[in-house]
Amino acid sequence: MIKSIGLLANNSFSNNKNVQTNSVLDHETESQYLANNQVAAEAISRSLAGDTVDISNEAMETQALAKQNETNKSSRSDEEPGDLIDQLIEELQEKIEKVKQEIAKVVGDSESAQLQRKALETQMMVLHSQLLTLVNKKAEALGVK
Repeated sequence: MIKSIGLLANNSFSNNKNVQTNSVLDHETESQYLANNQVAAEAISRSLAGDTVDISNEAMETQALAKQNETNKSSRSDEEPGDLIDQLIEELQEKIEKVKQEIAKVVGDSESAQLQRKALETQMMVLHSQLLTLVNKKAEALGVK
């Protein structure tokens, strides 16, 4: 009887030690998982920041081209007033198509896919805004109100 109580106590101690070991392993696994997610989130954040800079640069380039068009408009007598604007409109439409294709390529519902899709959709909105601005400038150049 005493021998069996000792065996039960020994088994109980052994099981408790296994539970503690598993708990430590689970904690280490969870810590590694959280660290990996943090690294991934930081990478995505840097990528989105770069995309924002790219979008801002594109917007500034488009505005600079539009200003250049206004400046050169009077010096070009052989071209129609809307030719440069038409060219810019075509370029923006091509960019919009490229972004649409990139959005279609993003697959999955992971956090990184959702963030990438959101960045592309933001870029699409900026491009549409620029396109609308150019269409309005073209209408003004043609005297349409």
